[in-house]
Amino acid sequence: MATILQFGGGVFLRGFVEVFVDEANEHLPPEKQHRVAIVERNRSESSRILAEQHYRYGVLTQGILAGKVVREHRTITCVERIYSAADEWAEILETASMPSLQVVASNTTESGIVYDDTDTLGSRTHAPRSFPCKLLACLYARWKAGGDGLLLLPTELIEQNGAVLKSMLLRHIERLGLENAFRSWFAEHNVVCTTLADRIVPGTLSVDEQHTLAQETGLYDRAALAAEPYRFWAIEAPQVSLDHVRERLAWLNNDHIVIEPDITLYRERKLRLLNGGHSVSAMVGLLLGCSTVRELMEHPTGKVFVERVLREEIAPTLPYDAASMLAFTNEVLDRFRNPFLHHSLRAIATHSTTKFAVRVLPTIVRFYQQFGKLPELLVLGFASYAAIMLRAPSSKVAVTWSDDTASTLPQAPEQGYAVSGSKAAFSRAVQTLLQNPVWSALYNLAAPQAALLSDALRQRCEQMYATTDIEFERFLCKNG
Repeated sequence: MATILQFGGGVFLRGFVEVFVDEANEHLPPEKQHRVAIVERNRSESSRILAEQHYRYGVLTQGILAGKVVREHRTITCVERIYSAADEWAEILETASMPSLQVVASNTTESGIVYDDTDTLGSRTHAPRSFPCKLLACLYARWKAGGDGLLLLPTELIEQNGAVLKSMLLRHIERLGLENAFRSWFAEHNVVCTTLADRIVPGTLSVDEQHTLAQETGLYDRAALAAEPYRFWAIEAPQVSLDHVRERLAWLNNDHIVIEPDITLYRERKLRLLNGGHSVSAMVGLLLGCSTVRELMEHPTGKVFVERVLREEIAPTLPYDAASMLAFTNEVLDRFRNPFLHHSLRAIATHSTTKFAVRVLPTIVRFYQQFGKLPELLVLGFASYAAIMLRAPSSKVAVTWSDDTASTLPQAPEQGYAVSGSKAAFSRAVQTLLQNPVWSALYNLAAPQAALLSDALRQRCEQMYATTDIEFERFLCKNG
């Protein structure tokens, strides 16, 4: 019987949560092993394949760990069933009401935790539209059945995912006028944790990789996944619930899981070093002619840029002990060097403006404040972003990705550069770009620091105006 109800059956959760559960089950007697029931919005092709394989599938872990190449295979056996909310809602509500259930995990992507003020709890046979209302309907059914409270562990990649989800549940409870007794049960017996779930799970194996794995294992697995060696799950539990959460999850007992009252450290180091490192390196890599992170890390100039920007400019701005930052930086570099992953730089560049505003510019500002000088490599990364997005002559990179703030960028004509080849026009375009309100980290600086830093960014962007490929590499090395 299921002990975990999981909203989302994508590759990430199957290569992350299910691996932790499956490893823990190895140390438990059969009657105490944990089982996962997965809820999907609609019946997917992957769920059909998994059903044919009796919900068994492999996770092929490959990459670099502590400087050494790792390649390991594990067969996951903890999935009990995959439900379609569109067709099996009554059974999902029954599963949610089971006494054995302890935990709800979710990864419905960033678009899943949204507030729909016209949604309802549905009915016994028809599911609500939104994930928060689906979850609330399950909790409501459990309360009506006299069930115990649950531990809710969202893993969606949004800031304070647990707090955001809880606020939406409370708003729906209020809007729908649910009973006071249910409100009290939800508040007193359920714990919603903010979590940080970190692992790259690229997806299912290619047909050739499936054949290779079949030769090694003797089984043909159409649902097998690839995953990097690194994995980390930080769970933030309120101080009053900390012991309860730790006790509830004691069976996991894994060194890659931490349960603490504040996970700010883990969230910020990932955002600045891994995500920020990806964003700033992607733009430099594209200008160097690379297509993937792997190619960038094999490029003689690119790999030097990545290593130095992480070690010398990003890590020193994080106010944590040097030893832990060094260890984490080394882990990030191992992940960047993974020879088995083909992480597209163009995919990383999607929504570049917002990513730079959240992941990169605050680090530039912090470095400037701490050391009284510009972080040359980060600023170069920002200038590379501007050159690409504004179609400077120095950039032969065609922008094929979307940018969620594109309407605020100086618009490029259908053909040619946004600035018609004029350096003066490019300078004006950069100025317009820097006036975008998204750069709040810059404009929250006190005068005259904000003006000085803004001018420095503009000047560096202008230096990138007509730089040739060879000059760009020289420029990179000179300022690195």
